[in-house]
Amino acid sequence: MSAADWTSIEVPQDIRLVVADMDGTLLDSMHIWNHLGADLLKQLGHTPRPDLEDRLKVLTLRQGAAYCKEAYGLPQTAEEIVQMLEGRVHDFY
Repeated sequence: MSAADWTSIEVPQDIRLVVADMDGTLLDSMHIWNHLGADLLKQLGHTPRPDLEDRLKVLTLRQGAAYCKEAYGLPQTAEEIVQMLEGRVHDFY
């Protein structure tokens, strides 16, 4: 469908909300997610281990925060780490 074709689409008047998933199409965020843990650790003055990304990619954000707290001896609580990670993602988007 060309851009010109979109101007002729009739939209029902009772539509009140449209959800658009543009990640991966208009916005590529994979690099932020792939390096999120390592970037935060560097910011906190730690050197990420070479296997960090492999360890984190199978964990939830909270599990990854708990792992980093334990593995790197971070003074922050796991919840504080999650908030820091979410802040970085928020700033990206």
